[in-house]
Amino acid sequence: MRTSILVLALSAASLISTSALANTDEKKYSVGLSSFATSVDFVGGTDDATGIGVTATAVLNELGKGHLALISNFAMMEHDTFSQLDVDNVDVSLLWGYNLTQYGFKYYVGGGFFNEKWSTNGFSETFSGA
Repeated sequence: MRTSILVLALSAASLISTSALANTDEKKYSVGLSSFATSVDFVGGTDDATGIGVTATAVLNELGKGHLALISNFAMMEHDTFSQLDVDNVDVSLLWGYNLTQYGFKYYVGGGFFNEKWSTNGFSETFSGA
């Protein structure tokens, strides 16, 4: 199941990226593939998970001298020590900044939320926050 989702995400990312490159003046939408990692520190140790992620960005409109944008990430990870432990992550942020529609250096501020689910053998725990 996880492999099917990954193949679908990769296919969608390549199709969207190709169509987004047609307009080289402004880049309002982008989709990318990335490596993704999360680390949870607790008394007595650390839990680390790594995997693959898909990032989508949409510049919504001009706001003042900058732009308003939405960025979201979806990641499927596996615990580094216990491979049967899966970690799924979704985070969404609203950004305001300069040069968001152009290639090159960008700077912005923003806020968002995340939702992360750790699951194994029918047991799961969900974490979320701002």
